[in-house]
Amino acid sequence: MHLAHLLRAAAASLAAALLAITAGAQESYPSRPVTLIVGYAPGGVTDVTARVIAEFAGRELGQPIVVKNLPGVNGIIGIREVKGAKTDGYTLLFGVVTYQVFLPLLDSKLPYDPVKDFVTVSPVASFDWVVVTAPNSGFSNFGQLADALRKPGARLTYPHAGTATPYYLNTKVMVNMLGGTADPVQYKGAGPALVDVMANRLSFGLDTLSSVRELIAAGKLVPLATTSPVPHEGPTASIPTYEKLGYPQLAQVNWSSWNSILAPSGVPADVVQKLNRAIVKALENPALLERFNAMGLRPMTGYTPEKSAAFVRDQVRQWGPLLKAANVTLEN
Repeated sequence: MHLAHLLRAAAASLAAALLAITAGAQESYPSRPVTLIVGYAPGGVTDVTARVIAEFAGRELGQPIVVKNLPGVNGIIGIREVKGAKTDGYTLLFGVVTYQVFLPLLDSKLPYDPVKDFVTVSPVASFDWVVVTAPNSGFSNFGQLADALRKPGARLTYPHAGTATPYYLNTKVMVNMLGGTADPVQYKGAGPALVDVMANRLSFGLDTLSSVRELIAAGKLVPLATTSPVPHEGPTASIPTYEKLGYPQLAQVNWSSWNSILAPSGVPADVVQKLNRAIVKALENPALLERFNAMGLRPMTGYTPEKSAAFVRDQVRQWGPLLKAANVTLEN
């Protein structure tokens, strides 16, 4: 009996020690730098946004969050990297609406499932779009553009950066909801596209507020509408919203694009919660808010992982019928 008692005591001590070791390991997260994969090249607005949130969230975690760029194939290279990473919370993905909503709706053969393979830790920021045209385009307001889009035989053109991007999809859906047609012209980047819009080689364009507001202020572009549900602040406050312009069907759509931070499925719930708290707190930092404001970004604060997942589901439910009605495919 004495031996059995000793064995039971030893087993209990071992179990307690293992539990303490496990708890200690969880409590120590993160004990080293965290990697944030960005599926785009350095220097763009997505990359810069990722670096800003990485800087401030890293301070909250007590360990640096290091951005690693893996561009290519609509971000699939970076997505694969994170999908196959260890589920320890040290490899994260900087998500975009394209990864979580558009590609899954448009491509049934994706090498990932955004719901099964990833956890949305938290959204980060959203940004609005502005419909712009050249000063000599002949369109001085959005109504004139809408009428021209509906005119039989109209051959209006607009730029985009790929058929899976918000540049293309927002414009395609908007034109369809107006009952019009226009021809897309693909560019490698927003810069060359805006040059051709300013030169009136393209009829109109849809671009981010941060990309066009200086050109608007300089008189090189004319803003016709903003996708924002409320007027902007500052010099671009006079840009009318769809609701103000009298297009309720357009005003009902949440056109804002957004970024998020994703973790591979299987990361412990307490690690996800710790990451979430760090991001939420970072998004409340006045210094971060100042930098986001300068970039035309709105912080998406107060999202728990559960609320984040619900937000993505709502976006899928909204965009699915809109893309189908506009007959959108990746080959367009």
